[in-house]
Amino acid sequence: MVLKSSLLPEKSSIAPPALSIKFPSPQGQKLDEKGRLSMAAGAELNLRSPTGDEIGFRDKSYIVLSKLEQDGQRSNTQIDLFQGKIQVKVQKLEKESSFIVKTPSAVAGVRGTLFVCEVSVNGSTQVIVLGGEVGMRDPGGRLPAASVMPGQVARVSPGGTVVVRTVPALVQMIQQLATQKKAEGPD
Repeated sequence: MVLKSSLLPEKSSIAPPALSIKFPSPQGQKLDEKGRLSMAAGAELNLRSPTGDEIGFRDKSYIVLSKLEQDGQRSNTQIDLFQGKIQVKVQKLEKESSFIVKTPSAVAGVRGTLFVCEVSVNGSTQVIVLGGEVGMRDPGGRLPAASVMPGQVARVSPGGTVVVRTVPALVQMIQQLATQKKAEGPD
């Protein structure tokens, strides 16, 4: 699978193995599996996959595109987020498909979700779920997994402990947006 960029920052670089590309570059830049992306302060990059998944990389992020597989309707994506923030909107996945964001302290798996994932300098991970459900666990799978629902925030310490809490203001915002969208009618 190839991800194509829709907005390219000036101060970022994509570096697939044995190749270094500096921005700015033409719209539609292809990113291959095992490509690395390092974002400068204030930079932003939005990508869209052929299946319609949207990934927004933000300010001071460092990631590796560990898995980008697509075979017909089946797709498997894994993003290793070492530092920084990404916003992800994943379309509903087929049964044998997967979309995973792996950080130093957590693994987040989704099946049709809108969420934000951020890794701090100390390696802790925060996930904010705006739609769908995110399954969270420690990278080694030693601790119990947790489900994070819309309006909830999960924090995972470098030791792998997952703490999930509901944020009433976030729940209210999600409900207001849903009501507004419903009033506006279909797209």
